[in-house]
Amino acid sequence: RSIHAERRDTMSTTTSSSSTVNIVSLLSACIDLAQQAGKLIHDIHASGNLDVQVKGVMTSGYDDVMTQADVQSQQFIIGGLQNVWPDLFIVDSMADVPPQEMLAVPLGDIVVYIDPLDATREFTLGNVERVLTLIGISVRGVPVAGVMFQPFVGGGKTFWGM
Repeated sequence: RSIHAERRDTMSTTTSSSSTVNIVSLLSACIDLAQQAGKLIHDIHASGNLDVQVKGVMTSGYDDVMTQADVQSQQFIIGGLQNVWPDLFIVDSMADVPPQEMLAVPLGDIVVYIDPLDATREFTLGNVERVLTLIGISVRGVPVAGVMFQPFVGGGKTFWGM
C-alpha cells in the first residue's frame, strides 16, 4: 500500500470534491494497484492457504471457484481507487476518445472494471503462469485504458494501454 500512497501524492489535483478525472492519473493508479494486488496474490499462493470456495458450476462443467486471493486483491484495488476517487463507479469481474479529452473527464462518465484474480481455477491448480490482475477504464461506455499484470511471470510483468 505504501507505493499507492506515494503515487497518490503525485495525483494531488484529483480529489473527492473534483468532478473531473485525469485518465492518465487514473491509469497510473491502476498500474500501481494491479502490480501490488498481483504481489498480494503471489504471496497468498506462496503461503499455500488459498481458502478455495466453490461459487457454482461453469457451463464447461468445471467448478467456479473463489479464493482469499480473489477477495483480498479485489478489496485492495477497490479501496485504493476509492481512496482517491470515492465516487468512482467500479464494476467487478470501440469508438476512439480523443486524447485531449482524457485530461479532464467528468467522474460520472467513467467506469472502472476489475478482475483482481483472473484464472482463479488455474490459480488453485497451481498453473500460476496463467494468472492475471485486470483493470479496465471506460469513458461514456468506450474502453479507453487498461492494465494487465502477471504476478508469476518474470518477477511480475505489467502491460497497459491507452
